[in-house]
Amino acid sequence: MFKSLDYGLNFSSMIGAENRRTELGFGDEEVFSVGTINPYVGLLTYSIDYYRTYTQIPIDSQFMFGQTSQGFPDVYRGGLPGEVYVSSWFPDNRYRVSLSADTGHTFHHVYVSEVYLPGGNTYPFFMSDREPGVFYILKTYQIEDFNPWGHHTKVCIEYYRDYGETLVDIYCHDLHKDYGKTCEAVNDLVLEKIDNNSILLTWGEPESSLPVRGYQVFRNEELLSEELATHTYYLDENLPEGNYEYYVVAYYDMDCISDSSNNVKVEIEVGIRENEEKEKVMIYPNPAFSTVTIEANNFNKVEIYNAVGQLLKTASAKVVDVSAYNSGIYFFKVFDTDNNAVVRRITVAR
Repeated sequence: MFKSLDYGLNFSSMIGAENRRTELGFGDEEVFSVGTINPYVGLLTYSIDYYRTYTQIPIDSQFMFGQTSQGFPDVYRGGLPGEVYVSSWFPDNRYRVSLSADTGHTFHHVYVSEVYLPGGNTYPFFMSDREPGVFYILKTYQIEDFNPWGHHTKVCIEYYRDYGETLVDIYCHDLHKDYGKTCEAVNDLVLEKIDNNSILLTWGEPESSLPVRGYQVFRNEELLSEELATHTYYLDENLPEGNYEYYVVAYYDMDCISDSSNNVKVEIEVGIRENEEKEKVMIYPNPAFSTVTIEANNFNKVEIYNAVGQLLKTASAKVVDVSAYNSGIYFFKVFDTDNNAVVRRITVAR
């Protein structure tokens, strides 16, 4: 950084400190500044000794304009001593870059943009290079996508040589800053058949820059519940014989809805048993705190699964200790002596 030294001249007030842009030049103590002394007239200040002394040169309004809705004029050093570029937005909504090779005494245009309407999402930006005659025009675009919904930024760099006479190439890049992982779909849906007529769906929470509000589960293209599930599992019980296909859709903040997950399929061959048989299996209390008691005819054993379908324990007793379990949802798969099974969902509370 440099210090602007005042030797009897109020440099800031002459140029307008709030409008001033400053650039170190090619030489060791060379400095350029541009600003406006009113909204329309440009002024370049040039120094070779860090403003101990300096020269002020008015710039014709065809080469530099004052503040517009897009911003203030700016200044950039060139690749040779005495070279300086200035850029401005103009009232005709064009962006112009001008070059002086004689420390600001004469200018000519090296770049004039197409018309950009105020409030749009595309604006060019100038950058000079250390190599003489080489500069770049950066253009950014905010692009909205809908499937999945999100915004991403596209940046294009125009590479010029010969002081703007030669457009060498244009390089474009998609910057997925808040897109790509904004409305990510579930891609690891897993199905487990836990008895003859019940299946357990589990999935992982997708990576996203937005919080997940919940999930909806579809069976054979039909929504199973209007209410969003806030956990990453779903137990589908009492299924009759038939073929079933499932997928999950994630809902995010900002009304962002993902694509459907991978599909999983299952065939139910036996179907539901009589309701009275299921009603004969009781597990209490629910929620449970320390132990649960199982009441079932012809009880043989119970398998206990966590919310993601992992088998935690197999027990042959009707009283099960759950005091070591964390708070959450667990599935108790109760088998009778004929190896028929019934699943009950139990909440453990702490």
